[in-house]
Amino acid sequence: MKKEDIELLAGEHAAPCVSIYMPTHRTGEAVLKGHDRLLLKNLLKDVKRNLANQEYDQKTISALAAPIQELIDAKHDWNFRSEGLVLFISPDLFMTFQLPLKFSPQTIISSVFYLVPLMPFFVDGENFILLTLELNEVKLYKVGRYSIKEIYIEEKIPSRMEDQVGYDHEQKNLQFRSQQQAYGEAMFHGQGEGKEDRKDEILTFFRGIDRGLSSILSAENTPLLLAGLDEQISIYKKANSYHNLFEKHLSCHPSDLSSDELQLGAWKLLESHFDQERNEKLEMFQRYQDTGRTSQQINEIIPMAIQGRVDTLFIQYDMDVWGTYDPTNNLLKISHEHRSPAVPLDNLMVVNTFLQGGKIYLMDKMEMPVPSSECCAIFHK
Repeated sequence: MKKEDIELLAGEHAAPCVSIYMPTHRTGEAVLKGHDRLLLKNLLKDVKRNLANQEYDQKTISALAAPIQELIDAKHDWNFRSEGLVLFISPDLFMTFQLPLKFSPQTIISSVFYLVPLMPFFVDGENFILLTLELNEVKLYKVGRYSIKEIYIEEKIPSRMEDQVGYDHEQKNLQFRSQQQAYGEAMFHGQGEGKEDRKDEILTFFRGIDRGLSSILSAENTPLLLAGLDEQISIYKKANSYHNLFEKHLSCHPSDLSSDELQLGAWKLLESHFDQERNEKLEMFQRYQDTGRTSQQINEIIPMAIQGRVDTLFIQYDMDVWGTYDPTNNLLKISHEHRSPAVPLDNLMVVNTFLQGGKIYLMDKMEMPVPSSECCAIFHK
């Protein structure tokens, strides 16, 4: 899932918009006994019943249910590689995503798609660069709390030591021949022999990587994490010129690990770093209280989110407030019914904040800046 998918899902769609969230299993008894398929089958029953209660005709209900039923019947599609499945269905759209998020089973029917549970996948700023170092293979990744994506390095970074050191050998051989002609004797001896020569070759290789990396990351400020053998990591640090190299590293043979294993191991090292950013935002909320730069009132936060003036939004996981908002008259009405024209108000705040670059944190009640409030915000100056 990409930000562009959120933009698409947040756009105008014909009602009703059905959002389905459910947990899935990769392996084990739940997979063997088809628990995930059965859960979606039951969630589909809920959707049909709720659509009927909202007085949608049978033709509309059948059309919306058809792609979901097709997924239920497709046995080969139930070997999941992630912890969560989400489906979005409307008269003009059907999209599904497998994501590494453990969703609680729920169905939401509204005039908009419900996107709040997706936000942990997109927490702004919670990503970093992972460089895996091996003498015969170098790879670069962008890593987040729940994601890992390889960055195509093209020809900018030598991917094997022989690519770099081989070139170095060629230059030295040319120099050797020219000096031999001038002085009648060899000026270089034992290239590649001995431990120190080997370290020099590795350092040369890593300097080539650093030069290429500098061009790729010239506009970045995100942390750079290294993965590889301890001795080689210590050599790379001598070659490194990137300003935000993370102090710790992932000690491993990178090629022995899957991308998921790399992501998990790397994230464990950086998790406390990103928790610090969230704590700084919580402290900022307390510091700016009573200055006009914070709020815990829905009717104040919604218009600011729509205007792109929310810097950070804190939302309770289980916030369940529906209503309507008229931006023309700045009029908010809370509804006791979960049906059109009312929409989930947390979704309204979250989507507008996210699409306009604000940070979003989904939190438990006692983690909130004000535990008695279901939403809190810090506004831009």
